[in-house]
Amino acid sequence: MIHMRRNVFDRMVKLFEIAYFIAKDERPFTSMAKLVALEKHHNVDLGEAYGNNQACRIFTRYNAQILRDPLQQHLSPIWPRDPASYPYHSLFTDGTTDKSVSEREVVYVKIFRDGESCMKMMGLMDVEHANATALKESLVDYYQDYIGLGDGEELDFGTTGCIGACADGASVNFGIHRGMMTQLREDMPWLITVHCVAHRLELAVKDAFKNSYFTEQVHPILLKVFAFYSRSPKRYRELREVAAMKQVKVISLKRAEGTRWVAHRLKAMEAFLRNYPCLIAHWEDVSNAARKDIKETDKAMIVGFLRRLKRVDFMAQFSLYMDLLASLSAISEVFQRADISLQQLKETVSLHLTLLRDLRAQQGKVSSMMVDHFRKEVSDQAGTTMYREVDMIGDLGVAEEKLEAERELITSAILEKLEERFADFTENPVLSSCEVFDHTIWPVDRIKLSSYGVDEVALLLDHFKVPLQAQHVNLIEAKREWGQLKVHIANHYQDVPYTAMWRSIFLRRREAFPNILHLVAIMMVLPISNAQSERAFSAMGRVLTDWRRSLKTDILSDLLLISMEGPQEVADFDAKAAATKWLLDVSGKRRPNRKGQASEECEGDAAVLVPNDDAGQDELGEITLDSVELGEDWEEGDLQLVDSENDEGEGEMITIE
Repeated sequence: MIHMRRNVFDRMVKLFEIAYFIAKDERPFTSMAKLVALEKHHNVDLGEAYGNNQACRIFTRYNAQILRDPLQQHLSPIWPRDPASYPYHSLFTDGTTDKSVSEREVVYVKIFRDGESCMKMMGLMDVEHANATALKESLVDYYQDYIGLGDGEELDFGTTGCIGACADGASVNFGIHRGMMTQLREDMPWLITVHCVAHRLELAVKDAFKNSYFTEQVHPILLKVFAFYSRSPKRYRELREVAAMKQVKVISLKRAEGTRWVAHRLKAMEAFLRNYPCLIAHWEDVSNAARKDIKETDKAMIVGFLRRLKRVDFMAQFSLYMDLLASLSAISEVFQRADISLQQLKETVSLHLTLLRDLRAQQGKVSSMMVDHFRKEVSDQAGTTMYREVDMIGDLGVAEEKLEAERELITSAILEKLEERFADFTENPVLSSCEVFDHTIWPVDRIKLSSYGVDEVALLLDHFKVPLQAQHVNLIEAKREWGQLKVHIANHYQDVPYTAMWRSIFLRRREAFPNILHLVAIMMVLPISNAQSERAFSAMGRVLTDWRRSLKTDILSDLLLISMEGPQEVADFDAKAAATKWLLDVSGKRRPNRKGQASEECEGDAAVLVPNDDAGQDELGEITLDSVELGEDWEEGDLQLVDSENDEGEGEMITIE
């Protein structure tokens, strides 16, 4: 318990809010002094203490802890758990090596709360060596420390509720013999390990496009065109002048490279196609013999561009690949969602495989959006082929034949690679059995429904027996409840969407199905996509500037947590809780006024800090730290401000518990 003046506490809260704003806005700690000075200029009372970068660093740690506390309490077996809660979760890891050549892993967790799953950032962990054993040991140590188990305490994975893990497909993660996931399954035989589906899609497309027309013809041209303009402001200015004469607007050209294989190439193609008439007009001008300011080598390169890009078969193939990449990009966007479910994954893959099969099976001319647009824009008049005011080279009929042949080859390759990469979601008995929880595919006939999914549920209950029994789930009762649950859903939720249906049941009918819903909760947190970690790396790139390479991992983890998961507005962040936590932790070591020279007297659990006369009673009253007194309604984690009378009549005093 701490007794202090309310105005002193209010100052501390304001300082914590400033520190939160700095971290949320991804500013350096040195901004603290400038913002404090600005607030004082606006007559805000902030005192004379803690207006520096060192204080900002400390306050940021406590601000981050306030954001971290709910997740740690949810995961920790030490904290008393709500009997109605579901502690099941999956871990997600991805590695990065920054410019300081330190290996770090970002760790996320997928939890189930309030009837739906959500992704939460745990933080960053250091890895001494980037091999499978070191990764596994680092992850286990980090996880054990995060959930509050000390070094001497044994980690019982069965009681933690960890049921899955996800990472990219590197051999260090998924090596058959000693990969990190293989080693984790030795400790947790029930663990479901998944290669991130977003990463799988990228690999499948890269494999399918290998040696294709896109890889050998389209992609190199996109890179050369981007390089031609990105290295010369003069050329880009001339391109804008050409666009102005045509009364159109040039959009920025994109580089057809990047971490998102599909998205980056599609954006590059879209920008190129939008600028196509202006690009051709500019190159024709630059390659003109009258232009003496252009090097002959550059003119030769531009003539090569024109010869390729004015071919009608090139633009026909270009349109085909834009259609294919647009379809694949739609899959990628779904796979990058933080809340993607197993049902959504299977639905998306099945839908696009069907579309690709239909495209491959078409008789005659291929038909799709960009190809149709190409056919609408191209014309063949009196032996001259025109496309968007550009005089094209080549025969349109031949271009159509090549288009049809390429369509057959590339769709077959994409289908083969997608089916290969996503086969385990149908071949793995545990993952395929989870399909029974999708009520949209249940049989309509009630007799067939009564026996539907019985074997699959039995398989799942047996596979997850250890974590289920650790939560006191009755496996026999769960099987009985499965039949009742199906009838209830068929009667009341037949036309309700999948996610909304399960959320409603968890919030309204939890008591009616206390055992089987544990299995549903496990299904909801199965690991699917690790794309969220890529967003963390993007934020890390903004936070970890060249001037901040010496930031320690724990500080960087705090900054990333606030940046990515803290409330957008400072007013929505509980700075009072952070300030209270700090005061309770450091009372007896520091006080909210660095000018005073405190004397400390310790008696048992009590410590008294008395400022010297220089501080002034209006700056800081007596601070007393006693053993915390808990009221009858107090729960762990509660922080209270209680008004207290000031016998000396020198202003309102408050008690922080």
